[in-house]
Amino acid sequence: MRYFLTFLCSIIPTAVMAEPPADPPTLKIGAVIAGNMVFNSGTPTPTFDVPAGAALGSLDGDGLPSDGGLTLTARQTKIGLSLFQRIDENTTASGVTEIDFFGFHENAGPGAVIQSTPRLRLAYGALKHGAFELRGGQDWSVVSPRTPTSAGHMSVVLHSFGGAIWNRLPQLTLRGQSAGDSSFGFALSAVRSHSGDAAAAITRFEGPEPGTSSQIPGGQARVFWKNANLEFGLAGHFATEKYTTLTGDISVPSWLGSADVFANFAPVAVAGQGYCGENINGLFSRAGVKRTVDTNDAVTDVEGLGACGGWLEVKVTVGPVSAVASGSGEFGDEDTYGANAAYQQWDAFGAVALRPWKPFEVSLEYLRTTTSYKGAATGINDSVSLNTRFFFDGAIAK
Repeated sequence: MRYFLTFLCSIIPTAVMAEPPADPPTLKIGAVIAGNMVFNSGTPTPTFDVPAGAALGSLDGDGLPSDGGLTLTARQTKIGLSLFQRIDENTTASGVTEIDFFGFHENAGPGAVIQSTPRLRLAYGALKHGAFELRGGQDWSVVSPRTPTSAGHMSVVLHSFGGAIWNRLPQLTLRGQSAGDSSFGFALSAVRSHSGDAAAAITRFEGPEPGTSSQIPGGQARVFWKNANLEFGLAGHFATEKYTTLTGDISVPSWLGSADVFANFAPVAVAGQGYCGENINGLFSRAGVKRTVDTNDAVTDVEGLGACGGWLEVKVTVGPVSAVASGSGEFGDEDTYGANAAYQQWDAFGAVALRPWKPFEVSLEYLRTTTSYKGAATGINDSVSLNTRFFFDGAIAK
């Protein structure tokens, strides 16, 4: 026994030392420094520098007093950190944190503030083992695997409220993809509900988060097939949101079904997505909820509004020059929407970009947005932007 213990004690340190240590973590810092000069002919929403709709009555009849404007901004600049560490031959850990400077300005408020503040875009960690990956944190919604191309819409995605669904949501997501040139994959997420609950005033410490009273997470999923040139996907979303009414709390469902496609046959690439859903304003649709009130303005009922929409783009790239043309639309049932509510929008977009050197790009973009309001004047806005972007580490230049 003594000889056996001596032998065992001699080989244990050797065995421990023979286990290869994990690679040291690597850190990458990247940035896209953006400058945007934007002219609008009408009154865009939510902001002049990133138009995503046209205000009621904009450029209709005599127009609005606020029609027309020129602005210069750099607040879409974004900075990111990425971490990577190999744990063993089949396992890796990684993380991404990304901010932009669009704080203070979402929904065009508060007013009279021109100094932007940082805003969290992404913050997630990922553990990957073989064909599977688990992510936790704030990430892009799995129902929006790609977004329309625009250098002037890095903070508020192009065609938002007019056919492009998206969001960056706190979530826990499991992803998987088979090996090979032609593969199948999936993503399954538990996400924070988009909205619902009573709105809290802004305080030093944040009030109740949107959707917390639902007490269950939202669910999102996507399945796809892809090869070197093509990708097709189907996605869905379901959640419940709780609203307070005169007679008590009620739960309103939020659901969505979508299909997406991407084809790349250089120099031409085509991308798009179509969807139908109800109560999906948290994914930048105009279909939210309709509140019914009594004579004292007390809410007596809340019901979800439905809509269908989508977007399609064609991009051609020849050397340092690229050109993009895209269109989108979202339409709801006008009869179900309340007075003055936006129930339909159509967008047309075109852009030309020159990237003579990898770190630098200049582009010229045009966007026409037509927003229809129930029982009120249609809003129209033409936007022209001149954009410059300086890329430092193309890994985050999404």
